[in-house]
Amino acid sequence: MKVLAIANHKGGVGKTTLAFHLIKALSEKGHNVLAIDMDPQGNLSVSFYNDRIPDEHHVKLLFDDGKKHPVPMKICDDNGSCVYLLGSSIHLASFDSAGAKLLNYFKLKSYLEKKLWKEGGVENIDYVVIDTPPNLGIFTMSSIVASQYLVIPLDLSIYALDGLRELTRKIKELSEEIDHKIETVGVILMDSNERTNMAKSFNATLTESFGDTFLGEIPHSIKVKEAFLDNVPVWEIAPDNKAAIRLKEVINEIIERMK
Repeated sequence: MKVLAIANHKGGVGKTTLAFHLIKALSEKGHNVLAIDMDPQGNLSVSFYNDRIPDEHHVKLLFDDGKKHPVPMKICDDNGSCVYLLGSSIHLASFDSAGAKLLNYFKLKSYLEKKLWKEGGVENIDYVVIDTPPNLGIFTMSSIVASQYLVIPLDLSIYALDGLRELTRKIKELSEEIDHKIETVGVILMDSNERTNMAKSFNATLTESFGDTFLGEIPHSIKVKEAFLDNVPVWEIAPDNKAAIRLKEVINEIIERMK
């Protein structure tokens, strides 16, 4: 079972969009995928299930004194492609400040390693993809502790590089403290206007800093946002769109690097 977190403590960088498309791509390839929404905003949950997340399928149960284990919800689309979801909502936020004990950093890791999702009759899981909130609190850190792989999406802003440095510093400190190794398999510049001088400068800086870990940029396209709002991958509604083609290439590279 491969476990990957998508993280950046800056909001609006395309974490959920990337998580949704990665999950869809893995599912389309025939893999059993568990999507975990660790963000109280619940946007990944809504992209798969446009209703209130039932309590038994809610990720908050991980932090509720271990009374019950959440059971992933099986969701299938019109094409017969299915994923499992541990959903989230604003109710998760109440566990943030109250759950900042060191033990809670390991709740998700323990749940996955012990395969407690099997208690709900769930089939074997091949991949786990975790969407994280835009901060470095308990939910992001517990996601990183539970993961073997990390992807960091960035936006084209003057604060992006500072945020990236802070995130990598925090992960390094955490990894050393608990002796946990996580491999960064991709840094991606999302929703980029590739023609601007700023984008060219970012590309050069990221290539110099991260080498082949920098997977390049996804060009700006309204089609990506439209597809996400319609709960379908962009390559399904606009297969010839430049952003759709590039996004699928990047996702395939991420999947290849997890093998």
